Amino acid sequence: AGVLVAGGQLKIDSDVLALLPPSDGDEIARRANEAIMTNASRDVVVLVGAKSFEVATDAARRFKEAFDVSVAELTIEVQDMSQVFNALRTSADGFLTDDGRSRLQTEDFESQISLAQSRLFQPVSGTSRSWLDDPIDLFGEWLRERTLSTKIRPRDGFMSISHSEREYVLLRLKLKTSGFNVQSQLSAAIAASSAAARSVSPEIEIKAAGVPLFAEAAAQQAASEVSTVGFGSLAAIVLLVWLSFRSFRPLVLVASSVLFGCIAGLSACALVFDQVHILTLVFGSSLVGVAEDYGIHYFATRQASPSESPVDVLRRLSPGLWLALLTSVGAYAALALVPFPGLRQMALFSAVGLTAAFGLVFFWYPFFDRGVVRHTDFARAWSNLRAKWPQLRGGSAMVAIALSAIFIPWGIWHTTFNDDVHALQSAPPALVSEHMEVAQILGLPSPAQFFIVEGDSTDDVLRKELALTKSLNPLIDRQIVNGFEAVSDWIKPQALQVENASVARATRDRILARLQAELDFEIPQTAPFLPLTVEALLRVPGAEPLGRLWLGQVGDRYASIVTLKGVTPASIAALMQLPRMIDGVRFVDRSAEISALLRSFRRLMSNLLAVGYALVIAILWRRFRWRSLRAVAPSALASLGFAACLGFVGQPLQLFHVLALWLILGMGVDYAIFLLEHPSRADGEAWFAVGVGAASTLLSFGLLGLSETPALHAFGFAMAVGIAVVWITAPWFCDEAFPKRSRL
Repeated sequence: AGVLVAGGQLKIDSDVLALLPPSDGDEIARRANEAIMTNASRDVVVLVGAKSFEVATDAARRFKEAFDVSVAELTIEVQDMSQVFNALRTSADGFLTDDGRSRLQTEDFESQISLAQSRLFQPVSGTSRSWLDDPIDLFGEWLRERTLSTKIRPRDGFMSISHSEREYVLLRLKLKTSGFNVQSQLSAAIAASSAAARSVSPEIEIKAAGVPLFAEAAAQQAASEVSTVGFGSLAAIVLLVWLSFRSFRPLVLVASSVLFGCIAGLSACALVFDQVHILTLVFGSSLVGVAEDYGIHYFATRQASPSESPVDVLRRLSPGLWLALLTSVGAYAALALVPFPGLRQMALFSAVGLTAAFGLVFFWYPFFDRGVVRHTDFARAWSNLRAKWPQLRGGSAMVAIALSAIFIPWGIWHTTFNDDVHALQSAPPALVSEHMEVAQILGLPSPAQFFIVEGDSTDDVLRKELALTKSLNPLIDRQIVNGFEAVSDWIKPQALQVENASVARATRDRILARLQAELDFEIPQTAPFLPLTVEALLRVPGAEPLGRLWLGQVGDRYASIVTLKGVTPASIAALMQLPRMIDGVRFVDRSAEISALLRSFRRLMSNLLAVGYALVIAILWRRFRWRSLRAVAPSALASLGFAACLGFVGQPLQLFHVLALWLILGMGVDYAIFLLEHPSRADGEAWFAVGVGAASTLLSFGLLGLSETPALHAFGFAMAVGIAVVWITAPWFCDEAFPKRSRL
């Protein structure tokens, strides 16, 4: 472990997607999701705005000069599309707008002659064709229609956009690695460059948007919480152990077992997964509130039985400790049943960490623990609380049973569920607001909602794309969505290109034949028309944005992506209807897919929880027989009570609550085992060990409950409430004798 950590081989992953389960979709869906997120995870756009274009361009230059190029590649100039236009021009006759083709087929020929004559004396743009090749500028009309799909315009060597009486210069950042792996560098680089840009004028406005900014914010938040939870839990343990034993030896040994457990868990994750997710560290740092239970139980028994040797103490505690380990590790290992890579990391970290901490206590404490463990007033007072703990007997028991029989079913009946993945997000509001503003200005496509188009061939995919985009136009007119991006918007099926070319060339030949005598020119020879293929266009430098939408051949099928702009929750219902009209088209709502996965796994883990209780009872049956039911009763009461409380206060139950209920089972059974092993209320050391362990667990998971990460907050809150209930109710089920005196 030391070699792995000290040698710098440990990789910390902050990729949020690494926590998510793999998609149940086919290979085409997997590639589509990968293509969308690969691009989204590396791209950041920055808008530098001012009231005048000149001031904005000056500020944009300052921004670029100050930007740290080791973080990302920054592009400020106009993207060179000349080679793309040249490639399109080779098959220009095949590209007609719908309006242009309709006019060729229906418009009066004299109108076409007039248009050709007027165009003859107009200047020719750099992207258009010669008059002889295209007398009525059909190709130029098609290119102009393409430019209307975006508000961004080239201007004096910059990409610019006008919005709300301000002029913006667009800068593009391409990260050198996935944006999810940014470690607090991107925001700092943007902030430093923004300060340089604002030195031009106080009116300069800087806006940035992109998935990497959200990933970095999440990574920073998680890293902060690692320190808060880890050091907070450790400080609580140090304080509790010091108050309990007032000696450095128990303090050092308990802290050593906790530290050894954390290092072992970290090393196991590094070896198995090659890298450790930042949220695994946050979750694992709460392990320090659990791993110390074995050491505290050992020293509490040594304190109460000073005449026994360390070996004899461990021999006497052995059955209970082993059962506690098996049930706890089993509860943590249950996380591995959920096919969430992040949860499996957490399961491995916790299971290995607890086992390592237990091994240090069981095999090494006898060698390092020498001398007597002193008595303390704190330990004595806590131990004596067991004899004074209120019991449910007679009328009080009947009242408690009646209230539980009413409250728990009523609360569970009213429990609601929330599996929406958006409920797990905790991005800073300012970042969300800025991202939405940039997306609105630029018309950025959504990475979460898009169409997948499949076909038997390239042309089949393009034909279905055209049918889909034609169906999208009414939605754009009604402002349900703002637009789309599709490969077929730039290149048509070869059969359609041939048809267009036939119509365009026939019209051109008629126009040239009519005007030849009047203008005295020679009609050029027409080469055979060769349609442009998707593959040929995508090989051209500058066509990379189209390449992101084209999946190509996948197995025996061909596929592409059509992205959408301005998608809102209200527009999703209308978008879902379109695939029903076109065979081979499907609408992908990645957010809804992940939410559905969360829902299915919540149900699975909820159903398996009953199986988990049955397995724990089976493990404990040989030693405790019918008392095994009493061992699981506090955990069952805590879990049912927590679910009922959520229903009572109107808070929804989610997957991470259910996962916490699994751990409540594991740890709650530990406390019950310790008390069943020492059922007499005179055995104060067992109650003392349970109390100190529960208190430290409450502190560690309680700190998780303060997390701003919604998943960790839900997990920590459930754990804190559940463990508190187990702690309070365990004596009600596990105590058997009632002497008034403590052994301490």
